[in-house]
Amino acid sequence: TRKYTSVDPASYADVPGQGIVAGEESGSWAFWYNFDQYLWVSDTDPNIGWGLFAMTGVSDGNPNPVRWNVTVGIGAHGLIPGRKHDAFGVGYFRVGLSEDLKDLLGAPPAPAGLSQRDEQGVELFYSVAWTPWCRLTGDLQIVEPSTRNLNTAVLIGGRLKIDF
Repeated sequence: TRKYTSVDPASYADVPGQGIVAGEESGSWAFWYNFDQYLWVSDTDPNIGWGLFAMTGVSDGNPNPVRWNVTVGIGAHGLIPGRKHDAFGVGYFRVGLSEDLKDLLGAPPAPAGLSQRDEQGVELFYSVAWTPWCRLTGDLQIVEPSTRNLNTAVLIGGRLKIDF
């Protein structure tokens, strides 16, 4: 029931003295579904295993800049002997941008170089459990950004988590 700024370029108006004024949309909706499912679990320890995970969704695409998305991957815990608390995963994602947003950012008078496309990428992580309360995670992401004139990004990250 709330009013949101529209991403539909047809709703924009050039008002003298005020510049470009965006139209409004009333209400918005989105539906997302997430799941994860172990496909194999150790007979001796239910915390050791591997499985699939996924997330998908769809929205109205206006005012939401994301029209749809899909994420799929494989994750595991404790597969390396002697490292039963370690975890790793690899996944792929694709984000489908709203056609209205692509039109808005790719058409004049939009700033040059903002032409958009769907975004996609892969991620790989490994989490080392130094102790049951201390984890160090390394992460690698390779992303083809939604802005067409930007190069593929390679992101390397790390996280230290201490539970107390």
